[in-house]
Amino acid sequence: MTVRFIFLVTALTTSIYAAAPKSPDPRIIVELVAEAPRIVTPTGLGVDAKGRVIVIESHTHFRPKDYKGPERDRLLMFTMDAKGKAKRSIFYKGLKMGMDVCIGKNGWVYLAERSRILRVRDTNNDGKADVCKKFVSDLSNPTGFEFWNGGVIVTSMPDIIFLKDTDGDDKADVHEIVLSGFGTEDSHHSLHDLTWTPDGNLIFRESIFHHSQVETPYGPVRQQNSGWFRYDPRTHRLISFGTYH
Repeated sequence: MTVRFIFLVTALTTSIYAAAPKSPDPRIIVELVAEAPRIVTPTGLGVDAKGRVIVIESHTHFRPKDYKGPERDRLLMFTMDAKGKAKRSIFYKGLKMGMDVCIGKNGWVYLAERSRILRVRDTNNDGKADVCKKFVSDLSNPTGFEFWNGGVIVTSMPDIIFLKDTDGDDKADVHEIVLSGFGTEDSHHSLHDLTWTPDGNLIFRESIFHHSQVETPYGPVRQQNSGWFRYDPRTHRLISFGTYH
């Protein structure tokens, strides 16, 4: 069995580059997809059913006055050819302060901005999104989200929220706070990197400067100055681990 990892390297300037890491296990293949200047400041990455790598390229987060880049964030798509080289295209370019991306069903791509989640889709197969719908607004710094139980689990400081559309209008009408009390000291370091484990738990990270005190049915869970959480959405059990302090 061979496992392939797609590795994306970027730099703040075109004069700084990082080499793609090498795997010590021959069954694991690490492939470089893109690096500066083909992409800058990625804030979210997903891979669709066709193996295309979809990345948010940020140009609006604390944008300097003399910045000459695009006026909006762009959703880039990298398609690998038979020789392993990536072809870059712009799938969508209407984002502002893009945070994260998740690949949904039927061609829908979900995008988290500073305060909302959008859905975009290519309906005429020209490689560009031509439909954009708002799934939810009034969020607080949604730096990570994942699909679950027909809806979405999203981080929204200081909460983790479950969102779901139950009436078919493509907008979330279920808005349930499932956990609260995560740190809000620095929005750049709030909960991120949501990933499912094989046994159905959600792993996510909290970075430096934060102090979290989360009430759960099993008692309070505390963490400070960076670490990981493991959350079971079926039982609401939350575990803190890997903290530096």
